[in-house]
Amino acid sequence: MLNVSGVSVQYGEAVALDRVDLTVNRGEIVAVLGPSGSGKTSLLRAIAGLEPVTTGEIVWDDEPVTHLPAHRRGFGLMFQDHALFSHHDVIGNVEFGLRMQDDRSPPDRRSRARAVLDLVGMAGYDHRRVDQLSGGEQQRVALARALAPSPRLLMLDEPLASVDRERREHLAAELHRIIRAAGTPTLLVTHDLDEAFTLADVVVVLDGGRVLQRGPAPKVWRAPNSIVVARFLGVTTKLRLPVVAGSAATPWGMVTAPPNATTAWVGFRAADLRVDPDGPVGGTVRTVWFRRDHYLVELDTADGPMTVTSSRPPAVGDRVQVRADLEAAVILDA
Repeated sequence: MLNVSGVSVQYGEAVALDRVDLTVNRGEIVAVLGPSGSGKTSLLRAIAGLEPVTTGEIVWDDEPVTHLPAHRRGFGLMFQDHALFSHHDVIGNVEFGLRMQDDRSPPDRRSRARAVLDLVGMAGYDHRRVDQLSGGEQQRVALARALAPSPRLLMLDEPLASVDRERREHLAAELHRIIRAAGTPTLLVTHDLDEAFTLADVVVVLDGGRVLQRGPAPKVWRAPNSIVVARFLGVTTKLRLPVVAGSAATPWGMVTAPPNATTAWVGFRAADLRVDPDGPVGGTVRTVWFRRDHYLVELDTADGPMTVTSSRPPAVGDRVQVRADLEAAVILDA
């Protein structure tokens, strides 16, 4: 088990990480999710041993590793740009990781390299040049290289960032399958919501070098603990409502407020508000965007601005009605 306790990282006067606590249990996939500049990569590099820690401890099981060099930590790292060697073929790249990490004989290294290439779906690619591979294939080779030494922790830096969006969903599912099959506890960092919530058991939201929320992925998605986290997780419509007898009255019905709240924020993601002729809330269309399988519509309503979805494009200035999925509402103490 990885235990990060009170870890801070500074670059001169700039604080990249501020007393971060983090745990990765055996068999668990943890995603650290945050915007650019939030400290995600600094955290990954500190755990890997590539960045000095200003304060705090990094422990694997009961073994402190804070001051161990990277090659003695037993962790595997897949870089965002894959960092493959163009002068090596596929199997040479995978074997490189083994040569750096253990003292296997050449035949044993070749056998292990082929085993992990098979695991990632690259069997038969041994002697292909890496610069002749697609982005998805290069990602698999980089993953095989990280897994080859049987690391006790696998770390992934924005693992799908270099893959085009059309293939990202498929590759995310494949990556999840491979990690599960390998059985290696995994820590990944990403700014992409789909990537984090597709891959992870636990999501940690990081911003400004601080952990804002952590918990099981479904719980973090359904119950952000602050307006800041809710906004980052896609909540675009927010209503500030009074609480009476433990409930808040939205335009679509009553919702249960947080305990002891006198005022509540009730928020919705755009997907949970839909244009519907029978909806009880009316608004005037301000902006319309085409989003492949739907339209994103900004409205001005008596209850404030709203961002909703529609299957057809209304015109700017049209009056439309809106229906909400109340069960999907994000409710916070205001």
